[in-house]
Amino acid sequence: MFISKLFSEQFKADAVALVESGISRYQMCAALGTSRSSLQKWITNARLQPRGMNPSNDLAGAKEMHAL
Repeated sequence: MFISKLFSEQFKADAVALVESGISRYQMCAALGTSRSSLQKWITNARLQPRGMNPSNDLAGAKEMHAL
């Protein structure tokens, strides 16, 4: 059975900051007990939001944002 973990926005922001400071994504995932895809989503969201872009769960929208 899959159990979803809920992380606070501050927790996610702290994880992103640590990755941006030089800690590897692999190390962060191992330390946090989260998946690489979750961490990557947090990083992407953190980079898009200051630019006024809202992260999209829509695959077509995500591809369009990635192309930009």
